[in-house]
Amino acid sequence: MQSIQQFPFGMRNMGSLVMLNLSYMGITELPATIRILKNLRILRAFGCQSLEKIPSTIGDLRSLQVLDLRYTSVNVLPDTIGDLQELRSIEVNGSKIRELPASIGMLKKLKILWAVKCISLEEIPSTIGDVRSLEVLNISGTRIVGLPDTIGNLHELKVLHLDQTRIQKLPPSIGMLKRLEVLTLENCGLLAEIPSEIKDCTKLKVL
Repeated sequence: MQSIQQFPFGMRNMGSLVMLNLSYMGITELPATIRILKNLRILRAFGCQSLEKIPSTIGDLRSLQVLDLRYTSVNVLPDTIGDLQELRSIEVNGSKIRELPASIGMLKKLKILWAVKCISLEEIPSTIGDVRSLEVLNISGTRIVGLPDTIGNLHELKVLHLDQTRIQKLPPSIGMLKRLEVLTLENCGLLAEIPSEIKDCTKLKVL
């Protein structure tokens, strides 16, 4: 499928489509007309290495629950991502994402955020603390140097992977993560210490 560089079909009559799997296609961008797919729940573009741009019209996919952009060349998500109120999962592993939009804080149903091996990602927006439904956050293999204090607002968070990052310290607010069960910090050579507040994570099973 790598030879396919643009959509070989129109979408005007595809309004009932629930899943769109574009994995391993050679497309360079998603068309703005993707907004037509009002019933789309799953959008996968895994391994589309030439895919660089996501149109702002993706914000019109109000039924979208899963967004899979793993191993693409996408380096930014549009601010309109915050309009996807049904979104449960964002996966951008191995992509060229440089930053996450502040509007991510508007995703009230998001449960899973994976950004593993996004080597250009250096910061998590403070608005992540507004995603109160988040259960799994995996930012291993990024250039993250710290977590915002608002991380403590993620009261549903159960799994936090920070392996192979440049993180230097954990905020004391991490002690507010009462449901945290797994915290991994393998090969975090710049991390000097773990705050004493970690003792307040009473459900922690793996550290």
